Amino acid sequence: MGTGLTIEETNSARDIMYVLSHPAIWDSISFDGQEPDKDGLRFGDDHIYLITKHDGLQVGVNYFHLLNPKMAELHPSVLPLYRPIHAYSSVRLAIDWMFNTTDIEKLTVQIPECFDKVLRFAKRMGFVCEGIFKKAYPKNNEMIDINLLGLTRSEWADL
Repeated sequence: MGTGLTIEETNSARDIMYVLSHPAIWDSISFDGQEPDKDGLRFGDDHIYLITKHDGLQVGVNYFHLLNPKMAELHPSVLPLYRPIHAYSSVRLAIDWMFNTTDIEKLTVQIPECFDKVLRFAKRMGFVCEGIFKKAYPKNNEMIDINLLGLTRSEWADL
């Protein structure tokens, strides 16, 4: 793990949006024409936000949407400045946190086909392709496919 990298659960919309509203991140996670909006964040028992920090400065946000008591969908975001050094550590910390702190047995990610680097990143983290949602994501005025990947608790333990 990166030196000084920590993780903590948060419900602070301000802290979450500090990362998510960065133009390099927002353009990737938003639908065409959507503006950053902290009021659009979902909170509650089935939503977990983990902030990663390096020496007290925010590095990223890992958002988990609990789909059922044993499965969650992961949405990681790391600020561009920190990606070369802390991207893997930030996501590793979040996955470790989920598997060590909750009863979750499986994590999934959905990655639109236009994000080749993100798909390679997920695979290097241990996620395995499980399917494709055809023409399911609006980007640049067209509908594109989404890759569905998964990672189980036991697969993570074997990495």
